[in-house]
Amino acid sequence: MNAVEIGGIERELSRLWSELAHPQPGSTQTAPVLRTCTLNLVVAGCGGEQADLASLLAEVAVRHPARCIVVLGDDEGERPRAWVNITCHAAGRGQQQVCSEQLILKAPAGALHEVIGSVAGLLVADLPAFLWWRGRSPASDLEKERFNHLARVVDRAVLDSARFSGEQLAGAAELVRAYPRLAFGDLNWARLTSWRAAVAQVFDPPAMQAQLASLSRARIAHPGGEPNATVRLLAGWLQSRLQPPPVVELTRSDAEVVELDLPCGTIRVPRPAPPTDAQALSEELRILGRDAVFKQALYAATGSPE
Repeated sequence: MNAVEIGGIERELSRLWSELAHPQPGSTQTAPVLRTCTLNLVVAGCGGEQADLASLLAEVAVRHPARCIVVLGDDEGERPRAWVNITCHAAGRGQQQVCSEQLILKAPAGALHEVIGSVAGLLVADLPAFLWWRGRSPASDLEKERFNHLARVVDRAVLDSARFSGEQLAGAAELVRAYPRLAFGDLNWARLTSWRAAVAQVFDPPAMQAQLASLSRARIAHPGGEPNATVRLLAGWLQSRLQPPPVVELTRSDAEVVELDLPCGTIRVPRPAPPTDAQALSEELRILGRDAVFKQALYAATGSPE
């Protein structure tokens, strides 16, 4: 990555693109470069782990060529700093290389607001803008202020409630309610897609559809101690999709499985292998509008009125 001043980011990007378009003698570049961008992705948050973030974003960019802007706190630096990189992958043998941009902005806590303020000017105009808010739901006044500033310049915010406690999940529901203009998603919700589909497929046969009205009780078995946000969201989905809502019990077990008590007997639906973080994020980036089913499941999971 090339270190630059924040004010020189666009100039450095232009230089890098020019180098890619006109490779120097001795360059190993063998295929023409396609400069494309389908969306803006801003990565920020509080308490999110940074390990392997660059490789994750590079994997996502294979599916969604984007300008990725990563905003990080920097306890070691004394002033805002920036790094710029362009990552490319070949669409196929002998075909064009599709490239995306990665921008990393770092600042000490006292200057982080200044860096966040520069994000709007770095977004590619006329393209959807996503915010991937990593780590916990904003709780302190400073965290809420940072989220609020970014929420003004993006179209959709993607959370990750995988490690949320019940209280933090309730905070996420409050966040969704506080920003009616903003569309919300959740990587944890995306990881549940295959499990939700497996449960729904139980009722695909006509004979099973007749059993659906008799579903009054279900159990979600999960490992560990207190039910985490994952099983709470799944329970919220079941309760928000069925009328009247079934009683959903959350029980401890070594396996993750949904049990449906039906007149024909108890149907067990084990959890399929969840997607990777890159796959889950790619799924969320395909959704440009509001995910009403996620919102209803979140409200049901936290007991929040719609």
